[in-house]
Amino acid sequence: MSLVDYTPRGLRREDAAKYIGVSPSLFDRLRKEGKVPEPRGLFGLMVWDRTDLDAIFERA
Repeated sequence: MSLVDYTPRGLRREDAAKYIGVSPSLFDRLRKEGKVPEPRGLFGLMVWDRTDLDAIFERA
């Protein structure tokens, strides 16, 4: 299996923004407004859980 065969569950900021279809700057603004969940700490990195981002669409 190559890396393009799946979407990682933990996404860094730019990938999380791309995943929901917005620019990183809009992602930051939405996060400050509380419309995007906070990242989680994982192995010393801050990542967004893909399922948390999916929940944005479930609420819309």
